[in-house]
Amino acid sequence: MKKLLPLITLLFLCSELQAGTFYRYRISSDGPLALDIESQVWIEGDRRRVELLLEDGSPRSYDLAISRDGGSIWTRVNRQNGTFFRSDEEGRGASGPGNNSTLFQLPVGPKQSSDRFVVEELPPVPGDEIAGRTTTRHELRFSYRLRATLGGTPLAGRVECTIIRWTTPDLPSPREIPLTTRVLEIDRRIAAWRLATGPELREDVTITRTIDGGPAIREQRSFLVLEIDERDLEPSLFEIPSGLEHRLPVIGGPGL
Repeated sequence: MKKLLPLITLLFLCSELQAGTFYRYRISSDGPLALDIESQVWIEGDRRRVELLLEDGSPRSYDLAISRDGGSIWTRVNRQNGTFFRSDEEGRGASGPGNNSTLFQLPVGPKQSSDRFVVEELPPVPGDEIAGRTTTRHELRFSYRLRATLGGTPLAGRVECTIIRWTTPDLPSPREIPLTTRVLEIDRRIAAWRLATGPELREDVTITRTIDGGPAIREQRSFLVLEIDERDLEPSLFEIPSGLEHRLPVIGGPGL
């Protein structure tokens, strides 16, 4: 019986492990809120753990995020100061990570109208190999006009955007961050296109906004998976650390 104990213990430990997927990726942007953040994510079913790989002592709103419902609600933890908040709490800083740009709107506040929508989806073609996986390249282009009033003076402009995604089948999506323009007609088309094309291993976004009578302003955003590993995961990865203080974040901290 004593000889069987180590084997029984090993079998018990193995039964606790769950098959999952590990990713390491980088997000960068040259926009007004410039980003260059490397992160890693563990995924098992509806459970996700995301760690932001930040320098020690650097400012942050959080550096760890855990979801146990497929990404609908996140618990975001700042391990540097021992605080946490939830993504469904009120306050702009707590609303969760965004994948958007200030260039999708005019710089005059929320009261804006949009029209003249143009959306073009290009046929998919074979893509580059990324992190050892073959991919398919998808491209979506769209544009629209914006109108608003600033101090009683009409203001208008045009937004143009190109999204290129390299996707691969049979893997969970490494991130659940939809691109949002706050223009409902466009956001619906983007969401449907993303759903049809599958999870991305790379995404490049180029946004150009031109206010009538002014220069064109451009921003480029990039998401790239650097490493993929299908492995067994410890259930403890998806547990919320204990002893944390609840605190809403400061607006403008790094996001996912």
